[in-house]
Amino acid sequence: MRLDLDFDVKRIGLKPPRFDGRTLLENDVYRSFDQYFNDSFSLRDPLILAKRWLDYHLFGMTDTATVHVGSRGWLYSRQSIVDAQKEACDDAALIEQLTLSLHATERIFASADRHFLFAVAPNKSTIYPEFLGFIPSDKICRHSHYDLLLESFKRHPLNGFIRLDERMRNAKTGDRWLYDPTSAYWNTLGAKVAAEAIADKIRQTDDDNRSVDLTQKDPEKQVDLAKWMLGLNTRISNDTPIQLTSTGQPDGPIAIVYGDGYLNTLVPYLSQMLSQLTAIDADSFPSRQHVKNWHTADIIVLEKAESKLASLHLEVDWIFATFGGHIRISTYDPVDLETFKQLEKISFKKQSEGLEIKSVGEASRLILEPIVGSDPHEFRILKLRVSAPHADNLKIEYNTHPLLVTNKTLKKGLTELYFPLPFQPRLSLKITPGSKPGVLLIQSAEILSFNDRPQPVVPGKTQTLITEIPAKPKAELKNPDAEKSKATIEQDADISKTKSHVKNTIDKPHLPAEVGHQMVISKNDHTDQIPIPEEKERDSNSVKPSAAPAQSKIEDTTISAIEKEGQNLKPKRLPVAVPTAPAIRLTDFSEGRIFQRQGDSADIVISGTYNGVLDTIEARVVRSDTLAEIVTWTVIDSSPENGIFVGQLTKVPQGGWYNLQVRSSRDHTVFDNGQHRWGIGILIGCLGQSNMKEWFHTGKNLKAHSLLRKYNNRDWSPLGVKGNAAIAFGNRIIERLGIPVGLLDFAVNGSGLRKEADWGAGYWGDTAPDSIYSRFVSAVSAAGGALEFIIWIQGEADAARGTVTQKEYVEVLTHFIENQVREDINNGSNREHLPFLLVGMIKRPGGKDKPHQDIRNAQKQVADNVIDCYLAATTLDLKNHGRQHLKPKAYIALGNRVAQTALYVLDQEKYHRGPKVIYARRLDERTIEIIIQHRGGNDFLPVTGISGWEIIVNDNPMPIQNVYRHDSQTIRIVTQYAFTEQASIRYLYGAMPDVKHPVVDNSPLSLPLEEYQAVIN
Repeated sequence: MRLDLDFDVKRIGLKPPRFDGRTLLENDVYRSFDQYFNDSFSLRDPLILAKRWLDYHLFGMTDTATVHVGSRGWLYSRQSIVDAQKEACDDAALIEQLTLSLHATERIFASADRHFLFAVAPNKSTIYPEFLGFIPSDKICRHSHYDLLLESFKRHPLNGFIRLDERMRNAKTGDRWLYDPTSAYWNTLGAKVAAEAIADKIRQTDDDNRSVDLTQKDPEKQVDLAKWMLGLNTRISNDTPIQLTSTGQPDGPIAIVYGDGYLNTLVPYLSQMLSQLTAIDADSFPSRQHVKNWHTADIIVLEKAESKLASLHLEVDWIFATFGGHIRISTYDPVDLETFKQLEKISFKKQSEGLEIKSVGEASRLILEPIVGSDPHEFRILKLRVSAPHADNLKIEYNTHPLLVTNKTLKKGLTELYFPLPFQPRLSLKITPGSKPGVLLIQSAEILSFNDRPQPVVPGKTQTLITEIPAKPKAELKNPDAEKSKATIEQDADISKTKSHVKNTIDKPHLPAEVGHQMVISKNDHTDQIPIPEEKERDSNSVKPSAAPAQSKIEDTTISAIEKEGQNLKPKRLPVAVPTAPAIRLTDFSEGRIFQRQGDSADIVISGTYNGVLDTIEARVVRSDTLAEIVTWTVIDSSPENGIFVGQLTKVPQGGWYNLQVRSSRDHTVFDNGQHRWGIGILIGCLGQSNMKEWFHTGKNLKAHSLLRKYNNRDWSPLGVKGNAAIAFGNRIIERLGIPVGLLDFAVNGSGLRKEADWGAGYWGDTAPDSIYSRFVSAVSAAGGALEFIIWIQGEADAARGTVTQKEYVEVLTHFIENQVREDINNGSNREHLPFLLVGMIKRPGGKDKPHQDIRNAQKQVADNVIDCYLAATTLDLKNHGRQHLKPKAYIALGNRVAQTALYVLDQEKYHRGPKVIYARRLDERTIEIIIQHRGGNDFLPVTGISGWEIIVNDNPMPIQNVYRHDSQTIRIVTQYAFTEQASIRYLYGAMPDVKHPVVDNSPLSLPLEEYQAVIN
């Protein structure tokens, strides 16, 4: 492999930053020096290479964080060393959750007449621990993630599990390595051993005894950790989806294999035992982009590296959605909605459509009384149909050991959620319905059961499909356990005023005291707890029976033990509730919060708590500075219960800043006023990598408008004077529309779009729970769930490695827009689809022309072909600051250009792009004429000496004598020599085009002529 140090690339001639003691504490100063040395010190790369070579070959060490040097020159990935230290016990719950998802996936595939196989590719350190060298470890846990998974499979075997580590240990010999000393993955011999194990499993599932010739014909290149450590490899894996059609087994099964870098040497073997094979590299299973072939596949294989088990995510909901009505359920059991119980800061209302739940957000809890769990012969999944008024996150905690917690995304409207149930006889579930206040509806709940052997399809007999579950009559929707051993307790004269008698279910497990009861008294340390009946209301001011304990004081009254004689339970004395003065407390919004408008207004959910008895609660909106009324007093909750209130103000007009006020409708002296300012306006997601991040960090030339805010994982905050691009963009929108603008700052430095461009910062196509994309979606949900725009500035990570073609980037970016962002985030704009604003990549000193041009071409192609997607700005004419970013004032220009595009989408501007080339033609043997079309201006500069044009003849650049303005719509190029051959003509081509004198129009923004490529005869 040749080391490319980019000596032939023109440097941009930076000067070192000026030293100023006042700026020593600012990150921008150190970033500037780093960029200066990276760009200016040409010997930096070879010196680093020489140092690393000496470290490895002379001292047996390395400073590369991702590689461990063992004995005898053996190299291991750093993550496999973490596994070898066996300190994963803190992740026991994570592995248990993974086990449940694997079982659910296997049963679902089996019910759809398909086979699911799962294999773990062992770490190199697992097969060859003898060359690890010294590995410090306290050995307190002594369990890796794989150890925990094996223990879980011992308790509950997975039928489709293929254990490869034992097979490879048995095949290991002293003279034939299964992993090469410096390789990242197994070699061809190791892949052959793994393929034999998979072939054995396929023969079992397919009832096929055919022999398979596992002869490796086209071995793939190995990823060499030594080259990676020295910096000679630009990537540690070469994972690409592969589709093969085998001729060796034309009547064999069709398979889809999901995996990682281990597939590169495995796929040529597997293809020989199958009629058709599609190999897919993905972190999530299934990959949303690759589920279209499932209905034609007989076998789905999932391979995962041992070192990445903790990152494996199986999207059970997506698997259900993909197969739809093809899934056969052995049995189903509707869950009576009466088994949902109030637990904390929550209230219920039973309706014909389902169970209406008022929630104040993360503090609200409900509980699903014990339901039957899974067992070895019957796997069960809880299905909930939930209707929500806004996007949110629902959390379920299983009362298991270890405690299992599952988070699900609720979309606006109806969402179907599937929860695999742990292996235990019975369990209860604690549910947090959302992170935001609101009223949602549980339409139905049911338990879907999958037997070991799915019911065969009988011709003429209707199967039970998950999409066609009949509703039972209400009389049948009783909890069968609630019918067992009921003990009705007759109250004596001392408690004759109680509202209802106590019902006790002898076999019902413990429920917390807050679940709809005023107090719970324990019979003893081992038996269930008995609910104590509440007293009737003494007068109109007494506490409502459903009020939470916090609403009243309990007298210091001694309560005697409950005597039990058979089924007769008789409390001796009851606590007496003393009513407190009514009070109300508003849950205020965060300071500076902005709600996304719908049209020119928004619906606002209001919540809070109260003491005493309040029949009706109303709210209004006032302007924060003048207290002028924006929305008059309106009833938001006509039936507050359990000490909480939740309601909605509709059609609050756009604008800000506002304050919120609430009060009792009957007694206006019971009120509370919000202190934080908030508004209704435009929310914009800011995604991509460092050039998007720098919008908020580079430059202090502007002052942010008072209505401009940013939102990140630290909540809402003003911008002040830092961040030229963000301030220029936001200020221009606000000045035009007069409403608040919120920028969601969730770009990630160095992030790629495709997995091949993951340099360690993550990639946007990854939908796993803790991925950078999922964190962004969660943030949007917390901010309200809807956006008016997405701004996308990304591409450098994909271009830098040169591993992504123009076609691949188009496919993945299109999928990202249409099948990720637009599916997961609500459209707050007035366009048909959530608008996507693409910003072209900036120049890249030291970069290679073709991969950078491929990404730019792909961005333009997506903007031209995806509906409501716009090329928001061209950046090649803007000045660089270092190799990766723009100068502070260039960010101002960029912010204004993107704002122009946003205003264009909002029908506030008539144009948003600079001039474009219509066509090029040859005038004579030395002159080429370029015809341009204006969009904002009507003329352009400069008049002569225009730079950035190239003419390529026979793969060689033709020297150019002059490029000048002929008229307002014509540019002429004069070459030094005459030529008659076919030629390629390019403008602003490659990683670092010459933009000393670019073409810009005479519009107020001086928009540049966009890049151009063509062939002339």
